[in-house]
Amino acid sequence: MGRGGDLVQGQYADPWKFGVVSFLDILGWKGIWERKREAEPLEKLKSLLDDIKLATAIIHEKYLKNTFMKEQKILNISDTIAIFSEIDMGSRIEKDFDTELKRIAWDTWWDKTRDKTLDGTKIDLTLLTHAVILSSSISSSIKLHIPVRGVTCVGNYILDENQFLGPAIDEAAEWFDKCDWIGVNLTPSALFSINGEIFNDSNARGTWVQYPVPSKKGPKWESFCVNWPFFWYPNESLPQRRKLLKQAFKDMGPIGPDIVGKFTNTLKFFDQFAQDEVPTK
Repeated sequence: MGRGGDLVQGQYADPWKFGVVSFLDILGWKGIWERKREAEPLEKLKSLLDDIKLATAIIHEKYLKNTFMKEQKILNISDTIAIFSEIDMGSRIEKDFDTELKRIAWDTWWDKTRDKTLDGTKIDLTLLTHAVILSSSISSSIKLHIPVRGVTCVGNYILDENQFLGPAIDEAAEWFDKCDWIGVNLTPSALFSINGEIFNDSNARGTWVQYPVPSKKGPKWESFCVNWPFFWYPNESLPQRRKLLKQAFKDMGPIGPDIVGKFTNTLKFFDQFAQDEVPTK
């Protein structure tokens, strides 16, 4: 058997797995224990983890049970949260899977994924599931004043309790702290793995949208990013939602020169993709 990096999707032996991996990094975790407003940072982290686990449990039980996608695994090490979705490449996409998931992904482009044997479609649907989970997680993290940034990749990995390794892990670790904002984007492995047909609607809520990712070093690069603004106080008017986002940033102060860029880049993304969800009377 070759090195992990030589493995091809669906062609691996135990303990290797193939699937989608998301890494989240909590911004400002270093020194958080010194700030009075964060008297219980571990409680806030626990609340965020509970939110993520609840979202994955609900989605799996209602929509993914007995499908090609195995139940998500959630791990936490210090300020890093990892979400694993193993894909069974040997199974077919169940007849009603896309119809069911459409109910949680809202109006997107599901009618374009008619080929039930297409492996690329399995990857796309798993990435879409991560987008739904991550959309809620990003919004929750801002409300808890422990905002996250991160990446989602596709590839092979080994997962044994709290230990994990493999090419997918290496790529996620390489990219997850490089972006200069609050948000999650696809790494090259995921970007080059998508089938593409269900990634074309730039206004699809709670899914992936194409956007130039702001980087701490080097130029911006175009990728697909989690369209999380839909989950930010969706029952409020758009002006109020923007006001609440700015207030959350202020509450995370003091805002130094190394932080302000992350907040302004996040606000630019929000302004481009946030929609007014409150019906006009």
